[in-house]
Amino acid sequence: KFGSWSQCSASCGQDGFQTRLVQCVDSARRKIADQQCHGKEQQQTEKPQSYKMCSPGPCPYWVAIVLTEGT
Repeated sequence: KFGSWSQCSASCGQDGFQTRLVQCVDSARRKIADQQCHGKEQQQTEKPQSYKMCSPGPCPYWVAIVLTEGT
């Protein structure tokens, strides 16, 4: 089972990372050791990603606009 991704560790204009909890569970949803975790046909056989890079995008900024008469 796995949880939701965390918020990005960075603010605008920077690269950061996100994490989530990834656990191996049995049919009763009890946590078991990763070494005992193996998928069956049609199920997840590799451990899902628990860390990924993120980038919130550029920072907003102010712009001065020159207004002219008649516009």
